[in-house]
Amino acid sequence: MSRIFSQLPFLPKILSTVVRLWFHRLSPPSLCPPPPGPPGLQTNPASSPFLAALAPSFRSPVETPVAAFRKHLVVSVRDHHLQFRVGSPPPPRLAHTLCFLREVFQRSHDASCNAADVPSLLPSALRVLAHVQDPAVRSLASELLSAMMETVQSHPDTVPVSSLLPPLSEFLREGMSLQPVAALGALHALSPALLKEALPTVAEILRESERKSGLGRELSVRQAYSTLLSSLGEVDPGDITSLDSQDLTN
Repeated sequence: MSRIFSQLPFLPKILSTVVRLWFHRLSPPSLCPPPPGPPGLQTNPASSPFLAALAPSFRSPVETPVAAFRKHLVVSVRDHHLQFRVGSPPPPRLAHTLCFLREVFQRSHDASCNAADVPSLLPSALRVLAHVQDPAVRSLASELLSAMMETVQSHPDTVPVSSLLPPLSEFLREGMSLQPVAALGALHALSPALLKEALPTVAEILRESERKSGLGRELSVRQAYSTLLSSLGEVDPGDITSLDSQDLTN
């Protein structure tokens, strides 16, 4: 199927159009899971036709054509229904989208498919957790991130931590320039292994931010960074005070 997508470029466009129609017009706006009782397609966003289409990817092993279809579908959902600029309104029916993606991860028994989705979804899921205030939406974002981190922790060979540093850096660089405390707070949703690996990146981005705003001017940001270190049991004053020793003229 990946060859078909490359040979027939209109297929991803058609898939993207169908995804937009479902999530914008046809899908129910209600949250998931549904209330107790008989399941209904009209009330349970976790019963969308896309989950039915992805069912073969939930089994292990997953055939290459199925994995290719899932990749295109998840990327289309992300691009049109999960991404947003900080300071702008989030996409409509965001809770429905998060519920759908959470179900995809939780139903999958093949680590390779989940692993392929984690890098592309990580910045967007963190952005929701950092910048959307709706409690129900934040809860679903946390559940999605938890499912993603479970994949990272359970299959370190399939999802190398190093593969997540670039998308994590993307999220941090955007967040630190706009709402740094919220961005640092969202990192608590990451697995300890990933967070420890990412600390040098976090520190460097914090240094870059302070070079622009002024050394030590944002005390709340330093406090958020200190809390992040404390959550890992790595309270090292040098990690913070080293910011003061940087040559800001370089």
